[in-house]
Amino acid sequence: IRLKVLETPGHTPEGISLVVFDLENSSTIPHAVLTGDTLFIGDVGRPDLMASVGITANELAGMLYDSLHDKILSLPDATLVYPAHGAGSMCGKQLSTEKFSTMETQRRYNYALQPMEKEEFINLVTADQPEAPQYFSFDAMLNRSERPTLEQVLERELHPLS
Repeated sequence: IRLKVLETPGHTPEGISLVVFDLENSSTIPHAVLTGDTLFIGDVGRPDLMASVGITANELAGMLYDSLHDKILSLPDATLVYPAHGAGSMCGKQLSTEKFSTMETQRRYNYALQPMEKEEFINLVTADQPEAPQYFSFDAMLNRSERPTLEQVLERELHPLS
């Protein structure tokens, strides 16, 4: 396999998605995408959870729109979609219990991927969100302070496995 990293901010500023290429089948056509909390089955990641660290929901929703429309939605219909998790968390409004899907199915049925202008998307994904879990701001700050930045990692001169 080969992985391609896509920067997909929106749920968080640091969000990434990993495009998976099955080299036995094709080196150019993606087999799957690991979307983290950017794209769920039936939903997208909440953009309002970083307000406690000074980033507005509208700012992140705009980033999320760009990540989806400029990167994720450019993937072929047959691309399998594997989100970080499904129903049972407060990371979205309509998370499915399904473990995976396809880009074609998500384009067709995911409310947040329907054709719309950026401002409409921002209003849609920021409206009617339940109250953020109390632990989230603590977790967000802990993740930012306990982990090295990309710049710090690169300074260590880490070498790839292959």
